[in-house]
Amino acid sequence: MQALLSKLTFWRAKISPPLVAIELVGERVLLRPVALGDAEDMLVFVGDPEVVHFLPWKPATEIRGVDAFLEQQQARRKGGESLAFSVILRETNTVIGSTDLMQLLSRDKHVELGYILGREYWGQGLMTEAAALSRDYAFATFKCRKLVAFADHENIGSRRVLEKIGLQEQGSEWRMVKENNRLYIRYEQTRENWEKLVH
Repeated sequence: MQALLSKLTFWRAKISPPLVAIELVGERVLLRPVALGDAEDMLVFVGDPEVVHFLPWKPATEIRGVDAFLEQQQARRKGGESLAFSVILRETNTVIGSTDLMQLLSRDKHVELGYILGREYWGQGLMTEAAALSRDYAFATFKCRKLVAFADHENIGSRRVLEKIGLQEQGSEWRMVKENNRLYIRYEQTRENWEKLVH
C-alpha cells in the first residue's frame, strides 16, 4: 500500500481565486482538474457500455454530451461543490479515466469519492493509484473527517479498488439504476484511519 502513495504536487497559477491549478503526480498516472480539451479522450470510455454498466447513466454517443458534462464539472468546481480530476497515463499523456471528489460543501465534512476508468486499463492497478491520490488530496486539502464511496455489489473491480486504498464496508443501500433495483455497498475511511495508513 505504501508504494501506492506518491508525492502530491500543488501550485498556484495566475488565475482568479478561488481556483487553484492542481497536479497530483503518481508513479504511472497524473491527475489534474478536468478540462474541455479532454472530451475526445473521455468519449472512448464513457461511450463504452461495459465501462458504464454499473453507473446510473447510459453510454455517451457523441462528443457534445461529453462537452456538456465537462462544462458542468467546471461549474461545480467553481461553486465549491465538487472537484473532478482527469486521470492521465503519464507514458502516453492520454486521459484514461477520471475521479471525482463530491459533497465538498457537506456540513459533516464527509467527502464522497467516485471514479471511472477505460476498459483497456482495467486490472493494472492504475485506478488504485489514482484513487489513492484523490483520497490523500481529500484528507490533506479539504480536511474531511470521512471519505465515503459506493460500489454496486457485483462490481468486484471497483470494490477491490476501495479496499486496496483502505476503505471498509459500512452497510449497503438499494438504488434504482437504469430502471433496475441494485444493491450498493457503502465504504468509508475515517481521518484517523487514513493518518495511520500514510504515516
